[in-house]
Amino acid sequence: MAYAYDTIEVFNKNINVVHSGYYISDKNISANEAYTLFTSNAFYDLPQKAKSFGFDTKSYWYAFVVSIDSNASERFSLDIRTPSVDKSELYAFSNNALIKHELSSAFAPESKRTIKEFSTQFELLDTNNTITYLLKIDTKAPRFSAFAFGSQSEINETWSIHAFIFALTTGIFLFVSFFSLVLYAKLQDRIYLFYVLYIFGLYGSVVITSGHAKPIVQLLPVVGQFFVIMILQAQLVGLTFFSEKLLETKSKIPKIANVIRYLLYINIALSLAFPISPLFKALSFAMTIALFIALLVAAIKVFTRESKIVLYYLIATGIALALMIAFTLMHQGVISYGVFSSNFLTLALIWDMTFLSLAIVNRIELLQRESMENERILTLKSRQETLGELTGNVAHQWRSPLSKIGAIVSSMRAKLMFSEISKEETLDDLTRVSKILKHLSTTIETFQSFLIAKEKQEKFNVSHTLEEMIHWVQTKEIELRYTFEPECFVLGEQNEILQAILAIIQNAKEAIIESHVENGYISINLSKNESDVILTIKDNAGGIKLIPIEKVFAPYMSTKQNGTGIGLLLAKTIIEKRHKGKLWVKNDDEGAVFTIELPSH
Repeated sequence: MAYAYDTIEVFNKNINVVHSGYYISDKNISANEAYTLFTSNAFYDLPQKAKSFGFDTKSYWYAFVVSIDSNASERFSLDIRTPSVDKSELYAFSNNALIKHELSSAFAPESKRTIKEFSTQFELLDTNNTITYLLKIDTKAPRFSAFAFGSQSEINETWSIHAFIFALTTGIFLFVSFFSLVLYAKLQDRIYLFYVLYIFGLYGSVVITSGHAKPIVQLLPVVGQFFVIMILQAQLVGLTFFSEKLLETKSKIPKIANVIRYLLYINIALSLAFPISPLFKALSFAMTIALFIALLVAAIKVFTRESKIVLYYLIATGIALALMIAFTLMHQGVISYGVFSSNFLTLALIWDMTFLSLAIVNRIELLQRESMENERILTLKSRQETLGELTGNVAHQWRSPLSKIGAIVSSMRAKLMFSEISKEETLDDLTRVSKILKHLSTTIETFQSFLIAKEKQEKFNVSHTLEEMIHWVQTKEIELRYTFEPECFVLGEQNEILQAILAIIQNAKEAIIESHVENGYISINLSKNESDVILTIKDNAGGIKLIPIEKVFAPYMSTKQNGTGIGLLLAKTIIEKRHKGKLWVKNDDEGAVFTIELPSH
């Protein structure tokens, strides 16, 4: 495989590895016994390309016969090219005698620690003799046959690409996490918390496999192991609930959603049983794969409905799953160990964060479109409700003029039938009818201007708009009190702002009727200051009983019988979102006081 490590890589020409081998022991043998086995050719040849020997509890011995050029002035080291080794020991033999024994830096006393990097390195002896080095490795992590010889700078240089990839991944993880938490704070949608939990678990897996969590595990073995298990399960819990929200599986495919939940719960139970038997670890891995497959099946099932979002999800989860499986196969020795394969999990995280972020962005766009459509529907519903109220007022206003026309026509008819009528009287009656019809025509035009929405915003005088509106909303049962300061100009869509004002007035009228208050009134006051036009609408219906009072603007929140709860929500949307103004409410001694502020122009 490209980018696979050679089992033994020599970075300096002054170093010569004459011979090598490995031996697996299922019992505790001494260094002298291991040396005897090596000299008697009991060790196996190391593979050409680095690979994993998998997971087990046995001790692994590696032998290297090394000679160093006597003219070399540098100090050289042996590097174990994997960051996940728990414990290792180096023994040096010369002329069949043990001349050096050193523990890995994590277990050595502080005075003997010479290597500060997270990789495990041992300094070679500065001698002209050929030395046989025996390296013993005991670890719960998989053992990789990857070793390097060279100077400190040469070895550190080979780790630089891993350090760069890890730093890049950390930066992307922190940015995506912060962005998701900001979205949660703003939108209060738990999908962003589940997303952060998922990438946190996946990032934690990267930290563990890259060796950065090794100090925690070594200092607190029991707590560290539990911490590792929780990190791994956080990944699955976050992905499961994130997918459930993103794909809406509970409502669209409830049976598959339940299967996914059961697989998750079984996996959690198996992970907690890790210390009991290695069998549970294998079963947990199988359940993890089954869970990923179930999630992919769920995504395919809903693919035809939200193709773009689900396509991003399938690309992200499908390839991430393939990389995770490849990472596991690399740990089992099926795939060679190298710079690329050792970062399969890191690449899975970067890939997942990239495409799932695209899915989230697309979901936000979809929700915005749905929100705009819902606002449009709310506008229509609220307009219909207000239209019903105004139509009643129109009918009331037309009755008197039509009665007058009827009386004039009846008078003219009677005069024509029973007496003569002069030309002057006829013209006078027709003039009166013409004036009444002109008034009715003006009324229709004003009413029609309210019904027709305009395409763009324009500057208009709010006081003039309110003066026309008063004729539509006044009734005999409720007194209207109003004072309008002239020349209150704002920039906006006149009919939309009128719609918001009518919604508040209608709400006040209904509150007065339902509270059975005597001498009910609505007070409307319009004023302005240097920057804003201010409109207050007050009633004497006793006030709003909701706590907090701002709930009155919540969707479908109504304190009245048969109320839809959309009028005030629409008013809030029109004033604040569409016209950059403010709308708030408070109670005073008599009732509710709504205040609208719009930027003055």
